[in-house]
Amino acid sequence: MPNGRRQNQGRPHREPAIEHIRNPYVYISGVFAAAWVLAAWLRPDADYVAFPVLVSGSFPISYRLAMGPLSPPLAIGAAAAGAINTIVLALLLQVAGILGGPDLWPALGAVGQSTLLGVLGAAAGAVASSYGRGESRT
Repeated sequence: MPNGRRQNQGRPHREPAIEHIRNPYVYISGVFAAAWVLAAWLRPDADYVAFPVLVSGSFPISYRLAMGPLSPPLAIGAAAAGAINTIVLALLLQVAGILGGPDLWPALGAVGQSTLLGVLGAAAGAVASSYGRGESRT
């Protein structure tokens, strides 16, 4: 190792993944989160079951749109981040008193339903974001 650096041993050189910062797709999850807050603020009695799925599932999908098919660890990490966003947002809406529901699973409560839907959306987003990985593109 000259100068204390590792030499590239047959692996292609990869630039740091900063392209996603300039790509507007990565903000899709935030747009869905803002729409959920606005909808809940305008009609707090309604239950918006699609928003937890959209907020958590769009996070890994947006990275796929920005960077191509994701590796499994990156897809799982993006899905976990999306699920955490959904859970935190559901808790904040509950504290504000504008989280409607639950409509689908009354035994879970409003935050529990949002959490379950967020985890399901994140799992679907992780699978969809890694779809096509390893296929030949020629």
